[in-house]
Amino acid sequence: CHSGGNPAGRLNLSSETIAYESLLSGYVNPFSADESMLYSIITSVTASRMPPSEPLPSSEQALIADWINDGALE
Repeated sequence: CHSGGNPAGRLNLSSETIAYESLLSGYVNPFSADESMLYSIITSVTASRMPPSEPLPSSEQALIADWINDGALE
């Protein structure tokens, strides 16, 4: 879904470098998980949650929040 010429949500996860650039182009607000679209999407309880099949484990959600709050560094 998130690779190729037309990645879903314009979020390209086809490589680490491309994913990082894609995330910083609007999905992540460094130093603020609460204001980051990525964190909002992975913690949502609605149908728009990602991944759609099952929520990420809370431990993985926390790792992503910590990464964002620490500045979302590579």
